[in-house]
Amino acid sequence: MRIEFVRLAAIATLAAALMLTTAPAAQEGEILRVSQPAPPFSFITEQGQRISPASFGGELLVINFWETACAPCVKELPSLTEFARAFRSKGVVVVAVAADADRESYQKFLADHHVHLETYRDPARRISRAFGANAFPETYLVQKGSIVGKVVGGTDWNGKDINSFVQEHLGRN
Repeated sequence: MRIEFVRLAAIATLAAALMLTTAPAAQEGEILRVSQPAPPFSFITEQGQRISPASFGGELLVINFWETACAPCVKELPSLTEFARAFRSKGVVVVAVAADADRESYQKFLADHHVHLETYRDPARRISRAFGANAFPETYLVQKGSIVGKVVGGTDWNGKDINSFVQEHLGRN
């Protein structure tokens, strides 16, 4: 009887492990729900705003890691800009943190592409590494000092899934 119980427990454990390893991965651009502390960081955007996990209280901070040579990054910038405009009055702050090394070409890119977001250039990738960003674009949604969401890859920031996610979190404020 004891051997049969151990055997059934082992089979159940293997089945659960198999289910976890074969679960579908998140699709590119899909928002993943996360619940972990944001890494400690602080910087001042090029527009003069201090950014840190604690500086927003219950508001939502959206940190988008990108660079000008990244095609999916460039493609999502217009919808990210529209998203920032649409949610600014509701307490959402969007910051685009670029990994570009060349300051002059970066500034020219921002002007040429009419990027109207809070921006910060982090050529050493100090902040993206602290978050664990592996690829660009990668975006983290931070509220009350915790990462509450993550988007890997380019996305349409005006999509209904992201809109619902943000509305839900703003309601928790």
